[in-house]
Amino acid sequence: MVMPDSMGTSGGAVIALLGGLAGLTAVGAISRRRTAPLWHPPEDAGAGPMGEVPSPGPGPSHGSTPPIGPGPPLGPGPSPGSGRWPVPPSVEGRTSMTTYLPGLTGFLMLVAALPDAIRGRALPVSVVAALAGSFVVVTGFLARVTRIDADLHGLAIRYAARPPVRLPWPTVLALRGPSTVLGGWRVEAGSGRGRTLMPSDLCPKAEP
Repeated sequence: MVMPDSMGTSGGAVIALLGGLAGLTAVGAISRRRTAPLWHPPEDAGAGPMGEVPSPGPGPSHGSTPPIGPGPPLGPGPSPGSGRWPVPPSVEGRTSMTTYLPGLTGFLMLVAALPDAIRGRALPVSVVAALAGSFVVVTGFLARVTRIDADLHGLAIRYAARPPVRLPWPTVLALRGPSTVLGGWRVEAGSGRGRTLMPSDLCPKAEP
């Protein structure tokens, strides 16, 4: 039985896509396990489920949000007179090799589809797969998070080929956890300056 030419092209691209998704799923599952204390804090920890930053007040209370910004042992809140949260010390460092997973997935898709697309075979599957792979390569490598720094002043995110983003703690409104293992951590900030960090960006930083 002769198989259509598109089967080879689509099959290779699908295998590359599924392989990348499997890797990202594994990273997301590991990240979720390592951050379990943030999702289910102890009842005596004085903190409830993750969500919005607590409003100004005398300090943390039962049911308030876990801290999202680093600082001294009892760090300042988002504005003068706000609550004080027990927070970890400053965090500085490069991201891990897992940030290459999205770009590598797109590269493998492109390699699987490009030869047939150039020869004009298995159209339009080969062209669509090649374009999709090219898009993932560009976004995956150029927008790759290379460094995450957090100090008393705010959160700084650096990219491979994009301007860095700095979010001062007073502008940070909430930290939203991922709804699925392939989802990202959303840092909500004022003026629409929020950013999403994927588990692959945080590994091995995804520790409470």
